[in-house]
This record gives sequence, C-alpha cells and structure tokens, in this order.
Amino acid sequence: MKRRKGRVDCIKVTMESVKNFAWNQMDAMWHDGSGLATVDMVKFEFNGYWVVNPWMDEKTEKSVNPYEYYGKQRTERFIEEVTEKIRELGDCDISRRE
Repeated sequence: MKRRKGRVDCIKVTMESVKNFAWNQMDAMWHDGSGLATVDMVKFEFNGYWVVNPWMDEKTEKSVNPYEYYGKQRTERFIEEVTEKIRELGDCDISRRE
C-alpha cells in the first residue's frame, strides 16, 4: 500500500476531532475579511450557502442534528472528507480553538 506524502496513519480519528475541525473552520470563516476563507475548506452547498460545520444550520444561527437537517449522505461524506483532511494534516486529535 502506497502512502501519500504528508499522510499520518491514525488508528482512529474521533468524532470529537471531526466536530472540532468543523468548528475551527466555521470560526475561521467568521473572521475572514476577504471572503475567500472557504476555498480550501471541507464544505458542501445547501440552500445557497457553503456549510463548513454541519452541526450548525446553513446560516450558522442554531445547532442542528446534521443527519436530520442535511441528510445522511451529505453528513457522512463531510465526516469522511474531514477525517481524510485530519490525517493529511497529521493531527489526529484536533481540539477546538478558543
């Protein structure tokens, strides 16, 4: 099996790390003045908005159950993409930025 450059073998990426990654993306998006923050983020489009944290609604105004709100397929794909991104970054235990 060939390893891609920069990939770290994490035995397990926790759901907490996935949620923290999503929260950190949303925080970065809020604080970006250029409007380009979402370019390299894990995201999907929903109702005309880029969703970078599926545990929040598309306007980032309220917490939601992503499986019920966005659907199983979108949510699972987001989790898979974030898990892969965490492994590429080499930080398998992401914490939420304060």
